[in-house]
Amino acid sequence: MAQPPDMVAEQVELALLEDTFVPTDGLQPPFSSRMSSIAQRTGGTLLFDVRVFDDADVERLAAIGYDGIGTAIVTLAKSGAVDCATSIGSSMTEHVGALTDWARLPLPQQAATDHTHTATLLMAALRNG
Repeated sequence: MAQPPDMVAEQVELALLEDTFVPTDGLQPPFSSRMSSIAQRTGGTLLFDVRVFDDADVERLAAIGYDGIGTAIVTLAKSGAVDCATSIGSSMTEHVGALTDWARLPLPQQAATDHTHTATLLMAALRNG
């Protein structure tokens, strides 16, 4: 039985909270490692994990997809705070799809393809959403 999106958000937020209490050797693992681990532990798939440029508050942005349920979007603030959103509208879905496609490209193509504008648009949609 599929879980409602709110339960997915709660699972992701619980996994994020667990990670804050279990630092490796006194250090927090990198954001990308945390997102991969959380996706695995919660039955999701890491869709993308990107750096956000020219944003006053957010440093990184990731999405974890859950088949048939939805997507959790996780942001890492420059302060170190982590936030999770699961209610995404159609404009956000389009941006998540574009960033997911970019993340699946081979590294040379990723380097040649700018994703920053799409990440900025997704951040704006999250703030307005």
